[in-house]
Amino acid sequence: MKRNSRTGSRLFFIEFLIVLFFFLIISTVCLRLFAQAHSVTQHSEALSHAQVLASSVAAVIEEGKDAAPIAADDEMAGLVEGAATITSDNAVSGLVESAATIAADNEAAGLVESAATITSDNAVTGLVENAASYFPDASVTENGFFITYDQNFNPCPAKKAFYTLAVTMKLEDRKISADIVIEAYDHSVLYKLPVSFSVPLTRGEVLQ
Repeated sequence: MKRNSRTGSRLFFIEFLIVLFFFLIISTVCLRLFAQAHSVTQHSEALSHAQVLASSVAAVIEEGKDAAPIAADDEMAGLVEGAATITSDNAVSGLVESAATIAADNEAAGLVESAATITSDNAVTGLVENAASYFPDASVTENGFFITYDQNFNPCPAKKAFYTLAVTMKLEDRKISADIVIEAYDHSVLYKLPVSFSVPLTRGEVLQ
């Protein structure tokens, strides 16, 4: 009787350990599944916020594209007028020597080329400032701006930033290109939206 009792106790103890072992395994798997589900939910929410923010910035940039030709018209008019005045003065002095006429032509060409470069740069600056003005927490850079957010996508100081929205803009061949990138604190890209818009013709180009 005593031997049977001891044997039964040992078997029960072994069975209990086996059941406990499987329970621990199942608990571990369930905890991992819950943790992964929570992580996926957080990432989905963050991605949704990022898409809304990027779309808002893209809409603001598209709305401000019409301001570029107006600024370009005014600035180009002044620069070309200055180039024409210098060309005229140099042409008069060039009546004495033919070399002066060549120099005037080269100088005028350089001024017009310089005017086009400056106009393009200032047009980008105007577009950046116009777009950034819609976001009070934006920090303007040379060719774009950025905004920092906390974990709940509320604007916050850069030291407490969990997400960063960065916008880089350029103007080439009458087309505004912008890269809208939202990164996490570890510099991993959460969402990226490249956009481009055609710039309307200026008054001068229409009249040509």
